[in-house]
Amino acid sequence: MIAIDKEIPIPESRKSTGRKRIYPFRELEIGDSFFVETEEPHHQVKLLLQSVRQSRFPDKKFTTRIVNNGVRMWRVE
Repeated sequence: MIAIDKEIPIPESRKSTGRKRIYPFRELEIGDSFFVETEEPHHQVKLLLQSVRQSRFPDKKFTTRIVNNGVRMWRVE
């Protein structure tokens, strides 16, 4: 049987807490890049691309490359 708890406060939504951005997509100008060191570069590429999609930058284009010990992302448009 599952216990029922009473008077447990609901945590604030992550959206309403102003979650800190991890990647500097907004600050990148065309030709700028940033590097993320990782032992799992293919997984990191997926995370970066997912972050770009979630950030909704329809006027900006990015590309990623696996480089020594990590991943680099460039703003290309």
